[in-house]
Amino acid sequence: MQVMESIMSDRTIPLRSVDMIDVVGDTELNRFNTINQNTNSIGQIQNFVTIERGGDVIPIFEKVNAEIVQQLAQESEIKVFATKDQKLLNEYYALRYEAYRDEWGFENFNQFESEFDKQGQIFIALKNGQLVGGACVMFSEDCELLSNEIPNTRYNYTEVLKTLDERSGLSYSEVSGVVVAKNHRDRSVTEKIFEKIISESKNRNHHYVVGISLLAIAREYRIVFKRLNHQLIIVLNYPWKQKETYNFLRMFPMCVKVL
Repeated sequence: MQVMESIMSDRTIPLRSVDMIDVVGDTELNRFNTINQNTNSIGQIQNFVTIERGGDVIPIFEKVNAEIVQQLAQESEIKVFATKDQKLLNEYYALRYEAYRDEWGFENFNQFESEFDKQGQIFIALKNGQLVGGACVMFSEDCELLSNEIPNTRYNYTEVLKTLDERSGLSYSEVSGVVVAKNHRDRSVTEKIFEKIISESKNRNHHYVVGISLLAIAREYRIVFKRLNHQLIIVLNYPWKQKETYNFLRMFPMCVKVL
């Protein structure tokens, strides 16, 4: 029986599509303490009643409306898209800054919109109307210099790709500033972000998705791309120039072939 989730107030409870009475069991009851009976999502379910047990309000569903269940499932889906909405952009920049500065300790990380942000596109992930992640994506045909490239040096993606691919004229999308909200780090948001970037890259006939990352993060991304049926290559023999922005930590190029 397939389980779908509905966000009700600030609690999450499972809904099952059934043709008979379905009572939330003790195990599932542990996932919440009190259900708000005035929640709109609850009120829309046909023949909804509650019973009280041990001070907890327990929902019972009779013949759950399939359309409502589908709607609730859709509302909890992760939606990823490019945006120019300033409010959403500011939320993304704030989330990125919090993660990179406060969590990673990159004290020199820019808090505000950068020139690279303006030249590229910001892809954000929304779940239940809330921003839960995002990334900056730049495209090789649109920009002379991508965010992690260093002019007049070997630290550019064209030179990196020469070590992996004999084709000439390779085009690519650079991913940077990937961030996911703390309470959504189960890889699902990251997967949706990368899935969208792969799709956009293919639409532009790009050959690769590229980026620079710490080794531990790159290995995590490799798992996510594998779930998307793509191989992420960490170019260990091409360590990147260490930057003050990232506390001079060692980073490496990442390359994902899409065409």
